[in-house]
Amino acid sequence: MNLDGIGFVEAIVLDVSDLAKGAAFWGAVTGKEFGPSFEPNFLRARSESGPDLVLQEVANVKIGKNRMHLDIQVTDIEIALESVSAMGGSLVARADNEFGGLVVCSDPDGNEFCFTCPNS
Repeated sequence: MNLDGIGFVEAIVLDVSDLAKGAAFWGAVTGKEFGPSFEPNFLRARSESGPDLVLQEVANVKIGKNRMHLDIQVTDIEIALESVSAMGGSLVARADNEFGGLVVCSDPDGNEFCFTCPNS
C-alpha cells in the first residue's frame, strides 16, 4: 500500500456506555451493521470505501464538547432530527449558512455529530 502520510484512518471510534444501544442508534443513523470486533468491548461496522465505524464501551461519562465529530449528509434535516430524537438523541444547536442547513445533535451518550443538508 502506497501511503502519502504516516498511516491511514482505519476507523473512527465513538465511546458509548452500552454497546447494544449504541449499535442500534448509530446503525439507524448511518445504515451500517455493527458486528464483533477483534478488540474486547468493541463493535465494528466495516466500510469498503472509508474508515470503519467502531463503538467502544466505556464506563466514564462524556464531559465537555467533542474535539472531533462526524458530519452526516442527509436529504431532509427535519426528518433526520425527528428520527434521532425518537432514538434518544437530541438537538444541540442549529446553524444555517450559504452552503445549506446544519444541525448539531448528540447521541444518547452525548457524542456530538452534525447533520448537513446542502442548499436546504
